[in-house]
Amino acid sequence: MTNLPLTLTDYLDDESDPLKQQHTKLDFAMKRHTKYFQMCLNVLPSRLQSEDSNKLALIYFCLNALDMLHSVDSVVNKSGDRKPDILQWIYSHYNGDGFRGSLTHLLESSNGTVANKDTEQPATENYTNRKNDDNNGSYDPANLAATYFALCILSILKDTQLPQKLDRLSIMNYVKRCQLPNGSFTSILDIYGNPYGEHDLRLCLVAASIRKLLQFDNDTITDDERKENDIDVDKLEEHILSCLAYSGGFGGRPHLEVHAGYTFCGLAALKLINRLPLKQKTRHNKSINSPSNNNNSNNNNLNSTDPDFSKTIGWLARRQLWFNEYNRSEFETNEFFDIVDLGGMNGRENKYADTCYAFWVAGSLDLLGHLQIIHLPALEHYMLSGTQNLLVGGFSKVHEEMPDPYHSSLGITALKLAGSQYLEGVKEVDVELVLTKESKEFILGLDWNSSGNVLQ
Repeated sequence: MTNLPLTLTDYLDDESDPLKQQHTKLDFAMKRHTKYFQMCLNVLPSRLQSEDSNKLALIYFCLNALDMLHSVDSVVNKSGDRKPDILQWIYSHYNGDGFRGSLTHLLESSNGTVANKDTEQPATENYTNRKNDDNNGSYDPANLAATYFALCILSILKDTQLPQKLDRLSIMNYVKRCQLPNGSFTSILDIYGNPYGEHDLRLCLVAASIRKLLQFDNDTITDDERKENDIDVDKLEEHILSCLAYSGGFGGRPHLEVHAGYTFCGLAALKLINRLPLKQKTRHNKSINSPSNNNNSNNNNLNSTDPDFSKTIGWLARRQLWFNEYNRSEFETNEFFDIVDLGGMNGRENKYADTCYAFWVAGSLDLLGHLQIIHLPALEHYMLSGTQNLLVGGFSKVHEEMPDPYHSSLGITALKLAGSQYLEGVKEVDVELVLTKESKEFILGLDWNSSGNVLQ
């Protein structure tokens, strides 16, 4: 058994430790990371072939990271101005109700042509021609996650024509129809127009993000448009709070195991619908002090007893792996403990550290105003000396694995949010939308009222 130092500080300061000796100087390899994301936008390893359906997600993670690294132009302007071609390709995933995740899912229309693919015809016009084609429309649905990623990509690329190319009323109406009676969301509609597929807090965040990006939370929408196309925000809030467990974390659905990723999704979604910080109320929207609620045991796990999320903050604080004289024996006997995980974050109790959880935890604490809880030097040590790949760039899921766009992008975002001194030149990030603040300001500054409805 490893002879563990008494405290984490001792570990970081112990020059005799072999891991410490290998990484005596921490550094953020900004140029290598830039090269890595540029490479991933051109060619990906064969092991990611199964992620074809998530192609827009992979592009988002690469472009968002390059945006943070001030290097989007290195892709857009490579070999001339590629922006029109890139934008046209992104819009080829648009089907009127939103975006599909990959052109692999694009179906032939009844006249034998493939809409939007290998054509100069604008995506919106192509969709208009297919809108009444009952032979394929129901089998080529929009996907909420892909729609969110596409909107982020268009924001990063600063497409000023976005309001003229998209029908935000149609997109939000599709999102509305994906909402279940309990307030949660599915990703798609089935061929009969009913919500279909998995539903958890991830899709609640996606739906709230789409709503924010399309400016459905402000006065640019008329009352009639909102009534017809907006989601039920109260039901969404109620569902999110029903996923809050007694430990302080959120599960994907009510009564499921708590998880740092779902905790971020729940908190960020509440922030996006302007319900964070919370008012002191139960999920039934009644006052905590209401006599009818005094004996309501169903609310014991909700914000009615913890409106400031103090238990959530405590649960998040315990996600960083460290030890002292009080919990030393726990780590010495825990088969899931690995000394290279020190300083990293895990997503659940008794799990190994993982790069992406640095973001889910840091993001959650940022939303709650308690980022200072993180032991930043320890986190920097874990990520910059452990999961950062100094050969090809990027960050891996865990120590000694190969990097991927997802963990690489979220790893950079986590370190920036946490205030790492090594990322001083990286752009500031908006935590709830997971975009640079610059890109967020761009898309929220677009004028939708001058565009009207694109599709008739």
